[in-house]
Amino acid sequence: MKKAQLKRIMAMGLVIIFVLGVFPSSEAAKPYKLEKFKIVDTPDLIFRCLVDWPYAVYQKEENGILGGDIFCRNIVTGEEWMVPLPSDDKILTDLKNGYIIYDVDNGSDTDVWGYKISTKTSFPIFTGSGSQEYGFIFRERYVIPLTNESATGDENVVVYDLNTGTYINAAVTAADEKFCHLYGDWVVYQYDTSPSSNADIYAYNLQTGDTVTVADGPNNEYVQGLHELIPTFLMMDAFYIPGITSSRYLVYEDDPTDDLYLYDFSDGSTELISSTAVDPEFLTMNDRFVVWIDYRNPATPDIYGYSIACLLYTSDAADELDGVDLG
Repeated sequence: MKKAQLKRIMAMGLVIIFVLGVFPSSEAAKPYKLEKFKIVDTPDLIFRCLVDWPYAVYQKEENGILGGDIFCRNIVTGEEWMVPLPSDDKILTDLKNGYIIYDVDNGSDTDVWGYKISTKTSFPIFTGSGSQEYGFIFRERYVIPLTNESATGDENVVVYDLNTGTYINAAVTAADEKFCHLYGDWVVYQYDTSPSSNADIYAYNLQTGDTVTVADGPNNEYVQGLHELIPTFLMMDAFYIPGITSSRYLVYEDDPTDDLYLYDFSDGSTELISSTAVDPEFLTMNDRFVVWIDYRNPATPDIYGYSIACLLYTSDAADELDGVDLG
């Protein structure tokens, strides 16, 4: 990919990356202090930098083309080394729990690889026929690619466990299953058999191996999935994973009504939380609150929210919060 395809944040020239660190302070009244210190000092253009203490990993652009070398630096010791990678184009995607995840474009398709920092070794993760792209680490151990195509072109949901080195087939059929997000132990995915049928939502439990139906009504039901944000990833110097920290609830949208529903994994119940949303997107949630960008005022989109906490106490109070404008 040419760098003209990307939204440039940094200009050519000296690139210096700093971080703010929290260190013990000698002042009795202030137990911690912030210090800014330099991690990387290079004349090259850096495409992406990720930090997971004590490591910083960054990727350079080479001759204006993405896919340059990836470097790892121990911030504490100052040791820095180039990660040994295939000669094909690479895209750095994630850094967590001592592992680096990156995509490799081998010309015919794209694969997902990993690198274990403690042993300084690379290893393939997803290299099957068809493209597997945008591998991310969830819950510090599970690697899931946002795109996982089979040899026949349909998409599947397969999870790789870094702790055990094993694969978990969450959803592998002849239909299209698109990974949406991980909610606690629940791998949520979109099941699409269109044009013969509509889009439904299912979830696979990593601990029990059970699959549950979240929504399979007569209309299309959608969960805001990470796969929908791939075009946005291509325009960013750092990948952004929307904040989904709930292990009990998920919110899905009915199409074409734009109604939003709250699904409770604990008992399989569903609650309508908004019947007035318009083109809701960038939904973020935890176990107490849901927020989304809403286009009922298209010229000036707003942020709306819904309190799950109120739902736990009284449905009347929850109804009164439907469509609360947060900004």
